[in-house]
Amino acid sequence: GWESVKACLDATTAGYRTVVMPGQYFYFDMRQSPHEDGHDWAAIFDVRKTYSFDFARCGFTPAQEANVLGVEGAFFSELYVSHNPETPDYLDYMTFPRACALAELGWSEGVREWTEFYRRLRSHYDRMGAQGIRFRLMPPRVSYKGGVLTAAVDDDSQLTFTVDGAQPQPYTGPIRTERPELYLFRSSYRSGRSPEVGAPAYYRTLKPAVKITTSMGESKQFPYARAEEYRGIARTARTCRKGDWIRYDFAEPLACRELAVRTGNLQLPRFIFTTGYVESSTDGETFERVGELEKGGLTIRQPSKPIRAIRVVSTCEGNGCPFVTVQSPVVK
Repeated sequence: GWESVKACLDATTAGYRTVVMPGQYFYFDMRQSPHEDGHDWAAIFDVRKTYSFDFARCGFTPAQEANVLGVEGAFFSELYVSHNPETPDYLDYMTFPRACALAELGWSEGVREWTEFYRRLRSHYDRMGAQGIRFRLMPPRVSYKGGVLTAAVDDDSQLTFTVDGAQPQPYTGPIRTERPELYLFRSSYRSGRSPEVGAPAYYRTLKPAVKITTSMGESKQFPYARAEEYRGIARTARTCRKGDWIRYDFAEPLACRELAVRTGNLQLPRFIFTTGYVESSTDGETFERVGELEKGGLTIRQPSKPIRAIRVVSTCEGNGCPFVTVQSPVVK
């Protein structure tokens, strides 16, 4: 019974012997927080959500539970092969410790309480570290108040921070700053690591008025207006060829901390310019090359002057797909 709890309920109601695998609890290719990589069509969840699965609360009757063979987790390979598949790091990070919660759900009975499970889970960090499993730690708690930035963890992991992308340094106590948006925190313990976390200011974005044009035509089903209005993806009418371009023209010169433009899906690099570069303009007429595309996109950090236009240029002949996905710009 895959995809959803409803699918599992339907299968057990019909009398099928069922392996229960709802996406919103057990699809470990789903991202674990809003700012991490992964799919999100079923849910965004971490180990705590996996552990919270309960047959009775999800609507299974005793008769339906009698048809349950067990539970199962899933991780779909297209997300793995787009994240350095020559190492197990990404696969480990996405599956552990969610797989630990799945195991306890399948192999034990009785009352389940998150605090007690989390206490025991932390005792397994050394075991996972000894095996070289690149497991995920819970995110640090970060806050900013009165000009002071603080971070904390609830395990024995070591906290570090970076300032505007510089080298990490140990976190030893509260930081006084007027620029909390420049700081990111991460913790580590043996082979485990947490996601990077910032204060709310780090994630603050703008939605400036923008006009998107391309040399590849426009999909009728996914017009550019969707991306211009920050309400979804757009698509071109055909695939890319060498010299094709996507252009973003801002209604007013844009002063920002960071500007990201990206082709393709957010969760994995598909429907992209497989190779290409980005040009920036301060007047909308003269363009200067600012960087090469990586997985279909580029982030411009701390631009020295307000930006009037951005042009993304393809250097590839096709992308293995019938179109290119166009995303809204992300402006911090």
